[in-house]
Amino acid sequence: MTDTKNPGEKTLSVAQPKTLTLKRSGVEQGVVRQSFSHGRTKSVVVEKVKRRAPGPEPKSDSPPPQQSHAPARSQPRPPGGAGPRPSGGGGSRPSGVVLRTLTEEERSARAHALADAKVREAEERKTAEEEARRRNEREAAERHEREAAEARKREEDD
Repeated sequence: MTDTKNPGEKTLSVAQPKTLTLKRSGVEQGVVRQSFSHGRTKSVVVEKVKRRAPGPEPKSDSPPPQQSHAPARSQPRPPGGAGPRPSGGGGSRPSGVVLRTLTEEERSARAHALADAKVREAEERKTAEEEARRRNEREAAERHEREAAEARKREEDD
């Protein structure tokens, strides 16, 4: 065996090795022109993925986990309760968020915070009204002074 290649010996080669890919179903490709603020534009390839229709959920053998951190309520809920109500959007899919009932401490803290917010809002409204009244009085006084100064100037010119 020799280290040099014989001129008669030929090797097989492919012009360009290509990567193997699978085309995903439900994907459309398109080209969009991306424009930048400084005037440059660039063509960009985008993929549009079609959403699949929701099918039946897979059944599992194990029961769903129990939530042990929510305290059990022994008292019935009062009619027209102050608890949170789920939004009546009427969606066909149930949302994944589970709201738990509030404890007595949480309910009282929320009521206290709401009362404080109402008091603060009333005070802010009162100060805004007072400020508007002062501003109107100041503008009226300035207008009166201007009119008086103009009247004096007219009398001096005559």
